[in-house]
Formats: sequence, C-alpha cells, structure tokens
Amino acid sequence: MTVGDGTFRKYGKVLMGKGCIVDEDAIIGYPPAKVLRSKGWEHAQTTRIGNECVVRSGCVIYATAILEPGVQLGHHVVIREGARIGAGSKIGCFTEIHPDAIIGEECRIMGRTHIGNEVKLGKRVFASSGLVIANRKFTTAFLNQTEDEQPMEPPVVEDGVLIGTDVTIDPGTIIGKGAVIASGCVVTRDVPPGSIVAGLPGKVIGAVTEKMGRGKR
Repeated sequence: MTVGDGTFRKYGKVLMGKGCIVDEDAIIGYPPAKVLRSKGWEHAQTTRIGNECVVRSGCVIYATAILEPGVQLGHHVVIREGARIGAGSKIGCFTEIHPDAIIGEECRIMGRTHIGNEVKLGKRVFASSGLVIANRKFTTAFLNQTEDEQPMEPPVVEDGVLIGTDVTIDPGTIIGKGAVIASGCVVTRDVPPGSIVAGLPGKVIGAVTEKMGRGKR
C-alpha cells in the first residue's frame, strides 16, 4: 500500500511482504556509491522488506538492507546497505543506521540517532533521542581523500539495555545485558551486565534492581 497519489521510488529488485505501508516519496533499494560509479543504478541488488512494515516519507533504504516483519520507520530515516532491522523494531525520525549494522528484535530507537557501521544491538534495546554509537576512535579519510586506514571497532549493545538521551558510546565497548545508561553519558569502557552507568566519562554508580522494573528484561 502506498500513501498518497504516487508511488515510492525503487531501484533493483525489491521483495516486499504483505500489508506494508510505504509513503509515496520513500526510496527503497538505493544503490551504494561504488555500484553507481562502476555499474549504474540499474544494477542495484535485492532489498527485502518483511510483512506489515511501515516506511514513512523521506526514508531511504539502500540495496541489500533487510527490514524484518513489523518494522516501523519514522520520517527521514536512512538505512544503509547490508543493515538489518529486527522484527517489530521501531526507528525514530532523522536516524541513520550505517552499513552492516544489526538491530535486534523489538528495539525502540528514538529520533536523531546515529548508529555506525557493523554495530550490533541485541533484542529489546531502548535508546532515547540523540544516541551516537561510533565505530572508529578517529578517522584519516578526510586527510588524503582515500579509504580510511583506521580499523573499525564496532560496539556491541546486548539485550534489554536502556539508554538515555544524548548518549555517546565509544568504539570497541560492550554494553552488558540489562544495563542502564544515564542521559548525557559518554561510555568509554565496557559496562557489566545489570549495571547503571552515568557521567562523563561514564562510571558504574549502582546495579539495576527489581524496583526499577527491569527484572523481566
């Protein structure tokens, strides 16, 4: 189903499930730059959209991305090539999910979020607005206009993590299952499962308890 009088733009082969809602100015299957330069847009690869997905206006989903059933995208979300969004997850407006990132099932990612290449989020992760998950400590690409020489160190966020507003997660870190990251925190080191982290840089200030309603996550 398309919202509006027109149809969405698609490139390459788009495999779309039943019951999807797609706004008329969304773009699905957009080819990565290397494909455009070497072969042209007509060589875009397959993009997969599961049943009952919602893709709102302004969204761009690149070729080879996968949206599992029930995914909902807010306005102006960019899903880059190779990224995978787990079933039932909701992604807020003006969010960027970069190549080969994996978002687990039933996650809730609020708007203005940046998730770097190859970052992995587990199931039922909640992230408030303004989250930045970086995958390199620094970059050299802008110095010589070539491919970045620094290796990627994509963080891992395990199941059931709660993340407050305007949080930065540094490369190479692991956020343990069920942890809570306070608003404004900069996470520079691994977070043990079930811990509460706050500050700049982030430090463990306590443990998640049943009183916080986290026992079932």
